[in-house]
Amino acid sequence: MAATPTCAGYYLAAFWKRLRRRYPGLQLEVSVHNTRTVRQRLLALEDDLGMLGGATEDGALIVRPFARDTMVAIVSPEHPWAKRKAVTLKALGREPLILREPDSAGREIVERALRTAGIEPRAVMEMTSTEAIKQAVEANGGVAVLARAVVQRDLAGGHLRALPVRGGDLTLRLAFAYHRERADSPLLRAVLAVIVPRHGR
Repeated sequence: MAATPTCAGYYLAAFWKRLRRRYPGLQLEVSVHNTRTVRQRLLALEDDLGMLGGATEDGALIVRPFARDTMVAIVSPEHPWAKRKAVTLKALGREPLILREPDSAGREIVERALRTAGIEPRAVMEMTSTEAIKQAVEANGGVAVLARAVVQRDLAGGHLRALPVRGGDLTLRLAFAYHRERADSPLLRAVLAVIVPRHGR
């Protein structure tokens, strides 16, 4: 199985708990990659199942949505925005942004929203690690835009502040995906029936 960092770090555990309850002897090998690489691995039949954001069904892949999350701007408690209730895309475009690497679904969503509003993103740092991004933001090194699920504990602990972004679509759509050639796999069908109940209906 291949999963993006957001899926592996903040969603996989709940699905794994359900799988272990139903199949106590099940073993799972998970590799973590950005969205583009997860998709490529599925297309190459290197993995049976993927968890990723921004997946779209096409001739080769079947997609089973499991969640939607809203991406929010995150800042240090010391940032001038820390006491705001929201921020606009225009204001976001003026800030130094800390972004995920190219080909991650989160980055694509942020850049698309900004460019749709006529704003060119201004990145001061790129990182492949979501945790590293949060640390950089906490140190007041810039502003990031991450899925709300990713920052829930940081918000509760007072380490970061989150602001809704007005003026654009920053919805992260998360899904399981698999190759059509694997659709008849008894094991895959059994797994999907547990983690995506609609699959078995």
